[in-house]
Amino acid sequence: MFCREYYGERGKSVAGDGNRMLAAPLARPWHCQPSPGRGKRRHGLILLLVAGLSLIFLGGCWDVLEVDRRGLYTGMGFDLTPDGRIKLTAEFPRTETFTKGPAASRGPQAVTLSATGRTAWEAHTALESRSRERVCVCQLKVVILGEDLARQGMFQVLDFIERVQKHDRYLVVLVAKNAEAVLRAKPSQYHISSLYTWSFYRRPEIKQQTTFYMPLWRLMVLVHEPTLEPVLPYVEVHGNDLYLRGLAIFKGDRMVARLTPREARGLLWARQSRGMLSPEARVRAGTLDVPWPGRPGGKISLGFLKSKGEAEVSYENGRLAARLKVRVSGNVMEGSDGSLRLTPGLYKKIEAEAARLVRQEIADALAICQEKNVDAFELAESFRAAYPREWNPDMWERVFPTLPVDIQVQVRLKKSGLLW
Repeated sequence: MFCREYYGERGKSVAGDGNRMLAAPLARPWHCQPSPGRGKRRHGLILLLVAGLSLIFLGGCWDVLEVDRRGLYTGMGFDLTPDGRIKLTAEFPRTETFTKGPAASRGPQAVTLSATGRTAWEAHTALESRSRERVCVCQLKVVILGEDLARQGMFQVLDFIERVQKHDRYLVVLVAKNAEAVLRAKPSQYHISSLYTWSFYRRPEIKQQTTFYMPLWRLMVLVHEPTLEPVLPYVEVHGNDLYLRGLAIFKGDRMVARLTPREARGLLWARQSRGMLSPEARVRAGTLDVPWPGRPGGKISLGFLKSKGEAEVSYENGRLAARLKVRVSGNVMEGSDGSLRLTPGLYKKIEAEAARLVRQEIADALAICQEKNVDAFELAESFRAAYPREWNPDMWERVFPTLPVDIQVQVRLKKSGLLW
């Protein structure tokens, strides 16, 4: 007999008695009552499931590897050998030297190894076979490209780094004459060259007059953009010390020229405020020495706070013309004779002389870019944004080397070191 026969429905008779009407449902019979053990079994299954999942998620890392058994790349350098092979140099910090005690003072703080291969991956595999630890790139901070390899093309190296898992997309990318020499140098301030270079380029003071910070992810964007060209900092080794020496400019993934520190500052003077090169790729600090008006041989040092550059491109009657507007602000810091007796008229002369020097530095950098047909000033991007219908990459390649560019510089000195 089914339970519903005992419940019945309002206004209907119960089975077996057609004369008696129900005003309300009847009580559930004993055999239809829920079993007390069924709920307990359900709760038991849930607890068993939670315990099983806990064994999976709370059991720790199944492939854990202690730090002293890892070969941590902190710096990688890529050079081109005379026979066309890729030479990979890597720096491994010795983790046992980081601990306190007698072990911290024994031996060098880092080990540098090199290996060659026909490709970057083959060189990496050969280098990995020479290391007693398991190689890991999760701590990679610096990638240095040798100049010969950069001139041949850096895309193969960048593609290799992008395909390696767990790398830091904010690592520093630099160019040097010899990448291996940079990693084998032992700076006096810090004996791990790659970490010293990384911390040096990530400092707030690096936003200055001749270089800037270029992360890997932004470099990958520049390589693939048709209207933008990569520009990387250039580093040199003298003894065991590292020095900034201008910029390396690229066309696509190939290095085509190197700018001196003075020419590099000329490029950074004119950086656009919203340029894709780098938000810090503008002059925000530094010193400019200008001739002292009316004093032969005298110099006045100007300390600059910031600069702002704007690019305008006009297209009329089939003719292209560009204009670079640069506004610079700074202070008068010191005179060569120790005195700063400045008058309002002298202020104007100093500003005019500073504007002339800034304009000359920009013109020198622009001349090299036009000679190499590399639009490092991002004028193509300004033209494409202003005239999207007229934009043609092939046409820009033909026009840019002879494009007339008007350079306008305005220098404003806010204050001097002394008040008279």
